[in-house]
Amino acid sequence: MARLTKAGDSKLADNNLNRSTILPHPNCMSLPPGQHLSDTMPRFGMPAFANRFPTEFSGDISVQFTETSFQFVQEQNTQLEMTEQTSDFHCVTTWSCTNLKWKGYRFVDFYEKLCKEESEKMNARFVLFKGQDGYYNSMWLEDALAKDVMLATHLNGKRLNIAHGAPIRLVAPAHYGYKSVKHLAQIIFLRNNVTFGKFPENRMTHERGRVAQEERSRGIPAKLCRLLYRPTIKKAAKEHAKALQLHLRSKG
Repeated sequence: MARLTKAGDSKLADNNLNRSTILPHPNCMSLPPGQHLSDTMPRFGMPAFANRFPTEFSGDISVQFTETSFQFVQEQNTQLEMTEQTSDFHCVTTWSCTNLKWKGYRFVDFYEKLCKEESEKMNARFVLFKGQDGYYNSMWLEDALAKDVMLATHLNGKRLNIAHGAPIRLVAPAHYGYKSVKHLAQIIFLRNNVTFGKFPENRMTHERGRVAQEERSRGIPAKLCRLLYRPTIKKAAKEHAKALQLHLRSKG
């Protein structure tokens, strides 16, 4: 569960963002079933996205409904206040990073002030989040409106870097990490979740992906998912770290 505070209430500690090693920790009693504590928050994701990076850093988001759309421009925002929260991040591959300090806009505030009228007109029940890197995932609208779901711009007192979803990303602590789309570019409201499951790996994800219910997959038992995912962690973290290093070198 996230711990919410007002922006500026505390001095946030820095996070060692350039480390990518995942170190299982023996004290995992408070973690959800099947999870292991990581001492770092690595750049991580599906192998196909290791070499994909954002190209635009304003943090503006295109918001689409059935018949209308608008552009959320951060620099012109006067309606939303930033908040801070401390929450845990649980990757479906079984590693967790705890006590992360995020700063950004609560999605429920974003919805209530900017989206609710058009969303209700079209009877939206789902929200699709798309990243600049081509990754996307959807959430039930009722899940997305939880108080700890955030459009985050900062992590541990610093602006998000590329490794962690710059310039703006979704953070949904009660759901596995594959719901927390990085490099957010589009938010699309839907009546039906017609987009779910288009990835070839769709059997390895879940429509809701709730951590408490261990909804790792819709087609494979949770305990089997743990066994399938866990051996892939080290390689995936290494590939994503190496790809980022090469990318940053290419940019000078």
